[in-house]
Amino acid sequence: MQFDHAQRVIAAAEAAEIATATYLAFLERMSEEECLRPLPGGWTPAQHAGHLALTADVFRGAILGGPACCGVEPFVGRSDFLDDAWSMDTPPPAVAPPIIIAPATIARSEAAAHLRKAIAELSPVIRSMTPERGRMAVRLPWAVVSVYQMAEWASGHTIRHITQVNRERQQAAMRPAAVA
Repeated sequence: MQFDHAQRVIAAAEAAEIATATYLAFLERMSEEECLRPLPGGWTPAQHAGHLALTADVFRGAILGGPACCGVEPFVGRSDFLDDAWSMDTPPPAVAPPIIIAPATIARSEAAAHLRKAIAELSPVIRSMTPERGRMAVRLPWAVVSVYQMAEWASGHTIRHITQVNRERQQAAMRPAAVA
């Protein structure tokens, strides 16, 4: 299937912006205390936001090219996934490499500011991506994907973290109260 380059990059950039705005609104509705409290998965909600920001920084570096950014350097190759079968649900869960794990002590305000900045910088880079760059491949921790797919994953990755934080908040709420 042939995709329209302009539509594909606009859709990827807009989806990343919308997913990020949704995560930020979700984060802002939580108290500062809750944003700093580790969830059952081990990360705080603010730490999830910091991770999303660091990942967006890596994606921006990969699209721009130049010196390898955190080991994610585009190369001429093929994705492990056909575009016809690609969606935000395709990537399997993966363990984040240390380079994109935010500090456990990151404050909500710091994480949110970094995430806003990272998406504000990533979005125009996605929009300006050339078809040649989009067809290149990158090795992410879970598979080889095209640069197009990596850009599209920016929104899916954010949505997964919204779901994860929500699920873990519910799990934490169902724990028996500690006896003092």
